[in-house]
Amino acid sequence: MNTILVPTDFSVRSEYAARYAVEMASEIKANVLLFNAIEVPERVLASTTVTAWPVLNYSAMKEESLLDLKALAERIKSSVPENAVFKPSITYKNDFGFIADLVNTIVLENRVGLIIMSAHRTNSISRFFLGCDTHDLLDKALCPVIIIPENMTFRTINKISYATSRGCKD
Repeated sequence: MNTILVPTDFSVRSEYAARYAVEMASEIKANVLLFNAIEVPERVLASTTVTAWPVLNYSAMKEESLLDLKALAERIKSSVPENAVFKPSITYKNDFGFIADLVNTIVLENRVGLIIMSAHRTNSISRFFLGCDTHDLLDKALCPVIIIPENMTFRTINKISYATSRGCKD
């Protein structure tokens, strides 16, 4: 595994997952790629009664996301233990769309072997109407996904069990 992908929406939960990923990456000698999927409001709120949208400045949205990614990368660098033998590089990128729709392109283009993401709190009603990024990503991802609960701290990993409904393709 060369890279751990960390999808982020810049929430507190996402930052916990990013810090966890950096600590794990340091131990397993992998790098970290932070990724923000910029959801376009027209698609997110297509079911509302609003009939006119203001003109969106897509380049400004993308630049703001990149600035937030850069700030997150700087904050989580402190998660690398001082005595770490390997210091992972932390890179970032963004794109427009839903994370579940974009993830496999990112996985293939960046040699991602693992996705670490935060758990998001949704109830069954909001999941029915709006969907859930976590569930959608789990359904589509081509590589293993670890979901990190809020406030989880990294501990050395001795074993990982991986359950899948997909057949092995060697």
